[in-house]
Amino acid sequence: MIKLLNANFYRLKKSITFWVLLLIMGLMAMFLYINYNGVNPSSCAGCTNELGNVFFGYNSFNWLILPIFISIFIGFEYSDGTIKNKIINGHKRSDIYLSNLLTSILVSIAYSVIYIIFAIIIGLILENDITISINKFIFLLFDSFLLNIVISSLFTFICMSISSKSNSGILSLIVVIWTIIITSNVMAKISNATGIIKNIYTFIVNILPYGQATQILNLNDNYNILWLYSIFLIFIINLCGIILIKKKELN
Repeated sequence: MIKLLNANFYRLKKSITFWVLLLIMGLMAMFLYINYNGVNPSSCAGCTNELGNVFFGYNSFNWLILPIFISIFIGFEYSDGTIKNKIINGHKRSDIYLSNLLTSILVSIAYSVIYIIFAIIIGLILENDITISINKFIFLLFDSFLLNIVISSLFTFICMSISSKSNSGILSLIVVIWTIIITSNVMAKISNATGIIKNIYTFIVNILPYGQATQILNLNDNYNILWLYSIFLIFIINLCGIILIKKKELN
C-alpha cells in the first residue's frame, strides 16, 4: 500500500491538472468572498460581514472539480496499463483501489484547505466575524470533511469501475449535472411540502452529496445529522467499489 501511495504522490506532483485546479480553488475563494461577502463593516454603519455562506463554498466546488481530476488521474492508469502492471507485480486489487481512494481524498482536502486559506486571508482583510456559534462552525467543518470523502469515494468508484477514461469522465459529468438538477428542484419544493412527502424530499436532499453541500453552504440547522448520511454513503460506495474491482476483468 505504501509503495502504491508513493507512486500516486509522485504522479500527483507532476500532474498539471492537479496544480491548475488547486489554483482555481484559491481564485474562486477570493472571487466569491469579494463579490458575495465583501461588505467591510468599518465602511458601512450597521453592516455586518458574516463568515459563513461563502466560506463553505469549497464543498460545492469540490463537487465540480474532483470528478475532473479523478477521471483524468485514474483514467491514465487504465489507458497506460498501469493498473494491470501493478497486479502483475503482486499488488492486491483492494490495495490499488484504496490507494487511489486515499489519493483522491487527500486531493479533496488539499483543494478545501487552499480555498479556506484564501477565504481567511480575504476575510481578515474585510474584517469578517464568525457570527455562528463555534459548536455549529466545528460541526459544519466536520460535515464538510466527511462530505469530501463521500465525493472522493463516489467518483473513485465510477472511474475505477469504467476502464475508458472518456466514458468515466462523461458518466461523472452526468452524475454531477443530474445531482445539481435534482437537488435544486427538490429544495424548491420542500418548503411547500408536508407530511411524508416532505420527509421524502428531506431524505433526498440529505443523501445527495450536492444536497449536503448546499445545506452546509446555507448554514442549515440540520448540520448535526448530515454526518450520519455521509458515513452511510462512504461505507456503501467503497464496499461496492472493492467488491467490483476484485471481480473486474482488465483488458
